Amino acid sequence: MKINMNKNFYVYGTFYDSGKELFPSEIGKCDVVVYCDPSEVPRTIGSLEGLFVSESPLVKDKSVNPRCQAIIKRTQMKKFEKEYNGRFHPFKQK
Repeated sequence: MKINMNKNFYVYGTFYDSGKELFPSEIGKCDVVVYCDPSEVPRTIGSLEGLFVSESPLVKDKSVNPRCQAIIKRTQMKKFEKEYNGRFHPFKQK
């Protein structure tokens, strides 16, 4: 018997629009960004919250921008999990 476990691993964190906010703030903490390829991000990522593990790879469609980042509302995380057959795994809090 052979078991094939192909999973897709992505880091995710708090998204903020640097054009509207100087620094990430609790007030602006309403969206989540899933980084398909963190090396494509032109700035330091300091807001990582955990991993998104999925069966389906994130593709460049209407929900993923050209830099290969999925930006979603925090309230739609469950819907995103269903869409990509995945799960958000937050880093352990101290």
